[in-house]
Amino acid sequence: MLYILHLLVFSFGFSHVVVEKSCITLYDVQVFAQLLQAPQEEADSIIKERFPVPRLVVCDQYGSQARFLLAKLNPSVTYDSDHPPPPGGDMIFTDDASFQVFMEHLQRLAVQ
Repeated sequence: MLYILHLLVFSFGFSHVVVEKSCITLYDVQVFAQLLQAPQEEADSIIKERFPVPRLVVCDQYGSQARFLLAKLNPSVTYDSDHPPPPGGDMIFTDDASFQVFMEHLQRLAVQ
């Protein structure tokens, strides 16, 4: 049985800017609107098939709802690490351990 508690439709970077700036032609708007609508339609079809019904979260990059995505990612850079985020990357503030820290801990436990 498949349980999905949150279903996330995330738009990022370029798509958000194009919609705000309106810098494309009418034909491009129609094609682009279809591309933006496709994930929403897919999410709607998934919601109709699932029970219990998952919560639909629609968010933009750097928007307030983006925390639903960022909270579930594998944080390789956290608030207590000495490494800066990768170029173009974001710092994810979480108390979760990164995959690398998790694997190092498992290796230490296996060796003991």
